[in-house]
Amino acid sequence: MEKSNRVVTREVIKTMALARGIKLSDQRAEALIPELTTVVEGLEALRSMLEDSKLEPSLVFHVPGQVKHVG
Repeated sequence: MEKSNRVVTREVIKTMALARGIKLSDQRAEALIPELTTVVEGLEALRSMLEDSKLEPSLVFHVPGQVKHVG
């Protein structure tokens, strides 16, 4: 797996939490860095796998009432 281009910092975590109405201490935000870094790296790996392959998802969800284009 490639190293993440995105950097998860204490300030980024605190800002994301605050956007959701949650105030985190510096200590708690610092403790979340390894966990959120793992999540970001995992998502980037999945995105890379999907972009590098010609695979399509086995399930496709459509919004009811929306026009579907297959082709």
